[in-house]
Amino acid sequence: MATTRRKKNQIQQLKNGNGEWVTWENGLDQVVIDYFQSLFTTLNGDMEEVLRHVQARVSSTNADFLVLPYTNDNVKNAVFGMHPDKAPGPDGLNPGSNSTSIILIPKKKTSEYISDMRPISLSNVIDRVVCKAMANHLKLVLPDVISHVQSAFVPGRLVTDNIMISHEVHHFIKGKRQGKTGVVAIKTDVSKFPLLITIVLYGNNAYGSILPSRGLRQGDPLSPYLFILSAEGLTVLLSACERSGLITDDSLFFFKARVSNATNLKHCLSLYATASGQYINFAKSSVYFSPNTNAHDREEICSILSVAETDSHGSYLGLPIVVGRNKTDVFNFVVDKREMNQFGGIIMAKAMAIPKCQGGIGFRRLREFNLALLAKQGWNFLVQPSSLVSQIYKAHYFPDVSFLEASIGHNPSYIWRSILASQSCLKKGCYKRIGNGLNIRIWGDPWLCNHDNFVVVSENNTGIEDVKVADLFIPGLRIWETAFINEVFDPHEAIAILSIPLSYSATDDVWQWKWESKGRYTVKYGHGRGCRFREQLAEVVMIAWQIWNSRNNLVWNRKRVGQAVVVSQTRNVLHEWRQYPPVEGFIKCNIDGANGPNQSAIAWLCRDTSGGFMSCHAHPQQVIFEPLICEAIGVREVLSWLKENHESCLCRD
Repeated sequence: MATTRRKKNQIQQLKNGNGEWVTWENGLDQVVIDYFQSLFTTLNGDMEEVLRHVQARVSSTNADFLVLPYTNDNVKNAVFGMHPDKAPGPDGLNPGSNSTSIILIPKKKTSEYISDMRPISLSNVIDRVVCKAMANHLKLVLPDVISHVQSAFVPGRLVTDNIMISHEVHHFIKGKRQGKTGVVAIKTDVSKFPLLITIVLYGNNAYGSILPSRGLRQGDPLSPYLFILSAEGLTVLLSACERSGLITDDSLFFFKARVSNATNLKHCLSLYATASGQYINFAKSSVYFSPNTNAHDREEICSILSVAETDSHGSYLGLPIVVGRNKTDVFNFVVDKREMNQFGGIIMAKAMAIPKCQGGIGFRRLREFNLALLAKQGWNFLVQPSSLVSQIYKAHYFPDVSFLEASIGHNPSYIWRSILASQSCLKKGCYKRIGNGLNIRIWGDPWLCNHDNFVVVSENNTGIEDVKVADLFIPGLRIWETAFINEVFDPHEAIAILSIPLSYSATDDVWQWKWESKGRYTVKYGHGRGCRFREQLAEVVMIAWQIWNSRNNLVWNRKRVGQAVVVSQTRNVLHEWRQYPPVEGFIKCNIDGANGPNQSAIAWLCRDTSGGFMSCHAHPQQVIFEPLICEAIGVREVLSWLKENHESCLCRD
């Protein structure tokens, strides 16, 4: 495998500027040097038009911090913060500080031009230490400098936010079929330039030397922060056009399908390219229109921007932008990228499901683990409501409530469906910690930290609907109003409320996760609590079933069954249940129906591939049906549930 990959990455020949094939023997080295020399030569750009829109954001405190002298601890943190397996310099020992080597890796299976190669910088360790120390200083002030529309590389923000935003906007564009004005999404390819490259390497040979005067170096610890600072110039230009409905998300741009908006975008991109040297490669860019955009507007916008229309942008940041009903085709790239053989995927899945004590990875409940990961996004909706992604999803799906009270809504996207599936996981451990009590509703919000469900169940007899926890304090003091609480709430809830300690300072009310000491949700604790809960639920259901069977034996057969037998039968049935999970890749649905004196009832339960509980429901029927009809109704009900959740069913018991 390594030999095949090495052979694939070898460059034998490329085309020069005239379209002629050249090899290393007849001038390919000069083609490479000329290309990068031209690429890294500064053009006389004009930054004045961009800078006049930039406002001062660095506070005096941050400015003083940035000019502090570097200490030994700064250098130590930079050294130990570097990845131990990063590529060495030209001599393999990383002793230098002024030169960087570049290696060329093919982007395509068959490369024709030098632009089809990906330059990889091999910088030296001293240079990296200096840049790392500077980056550690700079990143602490970035949240105050970089606008909220940029998510990558800024501490406290996630690049996945961009993925979620792009997916949601594309989902909206795909479904917009009404209205006179359409919506446009443009995916652009921006040229990024490495910096300080002095030697171009191929194989074991070095070709030429370049002294660049512009660009960023890929792999440099400082480069990501310099890049987003540069991109902030484009952000301020686009902000000036925001009244026209222009929105940007990294290399994706969204705007209403109007010629004026396209003209404004083209102007902003031109100004930014002149100032920064980062030009848009329109040949690799594409535009996507909502279905209600008329043909004339499509032609005009494509002509102004010099881009081609597409019916799908494919992927963004390595993930599919739009996910339809066929999930298999969409996510096949995961298997393709891993270059698995015919049985590799099956072997990997089985290894992940085997317990650690038996040599596996120990992911026995992959679905629960995925829900725990999705719950992290739901947690971010709660604790970071001001982030751009939280504002977009809240405005669309839960404008008047919190994420814990959100519903599926109208025309939900695939990502929203997935995140909402983790809502029950968060409800088991999320509550609001009382600060000033001004943002916590007594009835409706979870805040009773010493109760299992965290919410007040006592009836509201105050006559006021939107009562806050702050109304339970003695006016002007941080003390509970004991008499009022004892009068309004049930005794057990009154005791629970009075046992909650209040802070002496009136801090903001914040969300807490019960199962972690610092109060922050983590995937580890979310997954652990979910798995334990499902295991306990399975045991409770089996015990209840055996107790019901024992009761029937006593009533109808006059046969008494002892407690030990009930426990033993429960363990046996539970063992058989777990021993025969559904076939790999499918869901198993158990359905049953029964008749009573005045009504019928049907019930169904679904299990995933690992045998884990997914969902169940019981439906009483006011009409008496034959047993076979009851089971048929059960099949219909479970198929409806599966259809809503985009699942498929293989076998029925």
